[in-house]
Amino acid sequence: MTAPEPTDDPMISYGRRLSQLAERHPEKVALVQAAVDGSERTVTWGELERRANQVARLLAERGVDAESLVAVALPNCPEHFFCCYGAWKLGATVLPMRWDLPAWERDRLVGLAKAQAVFADWPDATTPTISTAEIDSSSGTT
Repeated sequence: MTAPEPTDDPMISYGRRLSQLAERHPEKVALVQAAVDGSERTVTWGELERRANQVARLLAERGVDAESLVAVALPNCPEHFFCCYGAWKLGATVLPMRWDLPAWERDRLVGLAKAQAVFADWPDATTPTISTAEIDSSSGTT
């Protein structure tokens, strides 16, 4: 995989840069997830852009904007990137969290952060979360 070409704009946002790369290289691989069992999942720049836009729409429907904090507590997976880029497209701040924190610690962190949205697959969540299943079922066009 080759490194993306540099941009002349030092103030470009992550969301805009993703859009540029997707426009230039829609079929090139952007991410590869290598699983413990040896399988791989690849995501192209075009798919990353589409999925980030879907997440951005999902977040916007929940009131997320440039003043919001979005917690992402997912393991290393493409959905983690979809969520981060989706939040950044709205200008929100992303708070990465370990996905495997004990319930008492994660609930305390989420409460202190006052996150507008939380992406997590916690079966025992005490706060509303957006699961990877919900991310995968979100639809729309770019």
